[in-house]
Amino acid sequence: MAALQIGGSTLHSWSGVGRGQQSLHNLIERIRHSEQAVRRWQETDTLIIDEISMIDADLFDKLEQIAVAIRGDTRPFGGMQVILAGDFYQLAPIQQLDPHDRTRRLEVKFAFEANTWGSVIKQEDIYILPKVYRQQNPHFVDLLERLRRGKLDSDDELLLRERDVIVADTRGMGEPLGLYCTNEEVRSVNQARLAELPGRPMTFTAEDEAGVNSSGASISIQQATVILDGSTLWPRELTVKVGARVMLLMNVQENWLVNGSIGTVIGFKTITQAHHEDLAVALRIRQLPIPQNMNFPVVEFDAPRNSPRTSNDIALIPYMAIELLNAEGTVEAKRRQVPLILSYASSVHKSQGQSHNLLKVDLSRSFAAGQAYVAISRVTQLEGLELRNFALNKVFVHPDVEKWMSTLERMPRHYMFSSDEASSSDRDDAPQEEDGEDSDPIDEAPETALPVPHSLNRRGIVHSLFMDKEDERADVGDDEISGSEASGAETFGTDEEWEKAASRRLDE
Repeated sequence: MAALQIGGSTLHSWSGVGRGQQSLHNLIERIRHSEQAVRRWQETDTLIIDEISMIDADLFDKLEQIAVAIRGDTRPFGGMQVILAGDFYQLAPIQQLDPHDRTRRLEVKFAFEANTWGSVIKQEDIYILPKVYRQQNPHFVDLLERLRRGKLDSDDELLLRERDVIVADTRGMGEPLGLYCTNEEVRSVNQARLAELPGRPMTFTAEDEAGVNSSGASISIQQATVILDGSTLWPRELTVKVGARVMLLMNVQENWLVNGSIGTVIGFKTITQAHHEDLAVALRIRQLPIPQNMNFPVVEFDAPRNSPRTSNDIALIPYMAIELLNAEGTVEAKRRQVPLILSYASSVHKSQGQSHNLLKVDLSRSFAAGQAYVAISRVTQLEGLELRNFALNKVFVHPDVEKWMSTLERMPRHYMFSSDEASSSDRDDAPQEEDGEDSDPIDEAPETALPVPHSLNRRGIVHSLFMDKEDERADVGDDEISGSEASGAETFGTDEEWEKAASRRLDE
């Protein structure tokens, strides 16, 4: 969603790496077969990556080596200037399935643990952004800083427990979005909200195809379905009605509809009717054949912030396809479905980067480091928070992050301030904010720009890339890069993928 707001792109889409789980050699060859991907790598002087906490060490190393190979330059990142923004106290990279063994998960390593991190990012080039822009109340800002570090006191606990109330919309801001910790909870809430709508439901059933694993052996259709369910958000069965709130799960056309676009179903029409009425039809560059007389959802998408609504915000969404590639770059599983899901409720993971005036957060199944902090800090004011099932044992920091940040904070610090008055968290005796996330210019830009190091004042093409959480599950590439209708996998996986390892940490 952050990428959509400013016309940026997701990292996976821009780089052409798809899920990034193939070998480095296969990824380089894949990119070399795409003229557009090669041009992006070669013509970019400055690469800005937001939400860096969600990039794992393996992907960071692969991107660095891809840059060297494609640009033909042995300097770090092929001589490209790299600017990273994010907060490692927030959500960690999703624990990936081992592409060689789908029964096990790979160990999570943060970007700062990458082999190439030290050559790309020097300690003296790390800047701390202490000013918080999402929240204005200094007491709430300070509470969130303690929450961020896992250092809540008894007063903080009492204050947060007092938010176990129903938040009413008294200022026309709409009902609160519900944030939940697992996709199972999200699905349950969304289905309940759909059932409340009048009218006849329309159901679209996915068609799955099985391919081969990384060893070249064929997999069963049952195995393919399990893999698709575990690695994408594309539903086996999608049921919607007129009035249903939905989210798009695939980039459709550049600078138009993207993964994470949210809208409302306003009707159902056939392709033939859409063409007759001059209604836009969301099509991929490589599009599957579509039944011309089958009814598909017509969605009116929300206009990006500060943008006027146009007729281009309304589109018919037909069947599309997503492919999952194995470690050798061949198709392991494929799903054909209308790429929409209900969006009354969302996962905490997908909310990273968002701001909400009213918000309902349920932490009953919280399981990951930083999850409680990310959820609660999405709300702009404490009075707008409805907090369910809060407990101190749900607030904890990943030990690797705590160790790395502790080392960083013992180093001489570099700060970047706006010219307006610093918040209470800027005090010498207050913990300092390391993250540019909470000063997100998409949510509320500072009145004056932050001063930047002189090295940023250079000419060249700048690409802003986001690990987004609506994207969250990161979108992964263009048709011409993958050579398929779906261009590789659309997602990193589901929230449940974190549960086993994270719950073990909680038990310990």
